Amino acid sequence: MSASFTIHLPKDAVPGDARALERAEIVRDGFSWTAFFFPVLWFLWHRHWLVAALALAGTVGLPIALAALRIPGAAILAIEVLVHLFLGLEASSIRRFAYRLRRRPMTGLVVAADAAEAETKSFAQWLAPGSHGGPAHHHDTAPAPVRVTAPARPIRQEPVLGLFPDFEGRR
Repeated sequence: MSASFTIHLPKDAVPGDARALERAEIVRDGFSWTAFFFPVLWFLWHRHWLVAALALAGTVGLPIALAALRIPGAAILAIEVLVHLFLGLEASSIRRFAYRLRRRPMTGLVVAADAAEAETKSFAQWLAPGSHGGPAHHHDTAPAPVRVTAPARPIRQEPVLGLFPDFEGRR
């Protein structure tokens, strides 16, 4: 089964530069079971310290605060499961956002069976001559602009029934 992977490189990386690939981060899109069961450890593993602190507050501090408010245990458990579900669903998006904040934008998208295949495909794209506007496809001129005109509005013969009738002038 294939999954999509995003590739994040430093903003100053030049296509075709093999040294930039040493700092590449590949993020799998989809649900993360590890982030669902162990969100704090998952974010610490990926070196997202602030997000790990927020996940700790959400997974430990929230149930303590709800218990202090005398919320029933079943409701606290349901809220805790929902917090973990959210973190499992959004862990990849949170990583991508964190990389974008660190000036490591998404430079590629690959569909692959696993991370190793995604790495191979993305590196092959990055190192291919002329990829991403590299030297083989370098253009000094911009394409000519295209003028788009809106189609003429048809004139209605019968009155319109509804909330937005045609303008009939002042009555």
